[in-house]
Amino acid sequence: MRSIISQPETSNNAAASRSTQELRESPQRWLLTILLVAGMTVAYAHRGALSVSAPLMMADLVLSPKVMGILLSAFYWTYALMQLPAGWLVDRIGVRRAYAAGYVLWTVAFISMAFAKTFLGLIAVRMLLGIGQAVTLPASARAVANWFKDKERGTVTAGYLTGARMGQALIGFLAAYLLVGHGWQRFFLVAGIISLVWIPLWLQLLGKWDKVSPPEHPRDRSATSPIGLSFLEALALLKQKSVIGIFLGFFAYDYAWFWYTTWLPGYLVMERHFSLKETGIFGTLPFVFMSGITLLSGFASDQLIARGFSEIRVRKLFILLGLLIASLVIPAGLAQSRMTAVYLITIS
Repeated sequence: MRSIISQPETSNNAAASRSTQELRESPQRWLLTILLVAGMTVAYAHRGALSVSAPLMMADLVLSPKVMGILLSAFYWTYALMQLPAGWLVDRIGVRRAYAAGYVLWTVAFISMAFAKTFLGLIAVRMLLGIGQAVTLPASARAVANWFKDKERGTVTAGYLTGARMGQALIGFLAAYLLVGHGWQRFFLVAGIISLVWIPLWLQLLGKWDKVSPPEHPRDRSATSPIGLSFLEALALLKQKSVIGIFLGFFAYDYAWFWYTTWLPGYLVMERHFSLKETGIFGTLPFVFMSGITLLSGFASDQLIARGFSEIRVRKLFILLGLLIASLVIPAGLAQSRMTAVYLITIS
């Protein structure tokens, strides 16, 4: 009886392995890369829209800097809390459905910003935005792990992370010119509706990809849906030193990164006294340069690994160098000259 049962399992696993390999060799994986980059671009454009529109909203809705600080941070309350549940959901139902559900949720929340006029209403939609966007990084990382070769993963990861920087740069550049003429309500409405075009493209391409079970990940007997960990088992991962190390690394990185994505436009306007158009330029430059360096570092790290260097040591070295350079944000805040501050912020 055992041999009869094991034969279909072996057959399914072999078929899954062949299908996964075919996808990893398929040119369509680069279409998937484009969609991952586009999804991350939209996510960070939506996330940063409040930052660039903050000066106008503060004047229109009579909001103090303290209140705006609460609104900006409200996104991260739910975004942080939902990271682990979102990662678990991706493993449980697959990249395609989890990412699509999160995308729809956060886009609806983004569009709702155009109609929210009260403090509680604004907090609610910001928190909803955080819930939806919590899926972006876990889903993107899982897609790369599932359907790209080891030697390609650094480049592809750098690609979708570049989308994050370009999204912030794009929204900062466009908002500086569109907000003045059209108002912040129309800005949120139009930007949200246009971004919905990503959904059908994603669902169509991932229709067959997400049905394939990579052999290196545990799957059920049918090899069509993930077993996944229970939520309590997922929490137990926090006991591992590698997970704690990643946690601390992101904590240090995000301390500076979230300042860029939340307060940089307001800082340039209110503290450094740049105009909105000047802010559109100087607030965009850091993200433009960051995008180029992200792609370059991803490609360079993959090349080093391909030449035989230890992957773990290469990844750690790049992280360490990046965090050391990012520390230049500290003297940027102390600089007397506003252009010196801009230069240091951009390098950081």
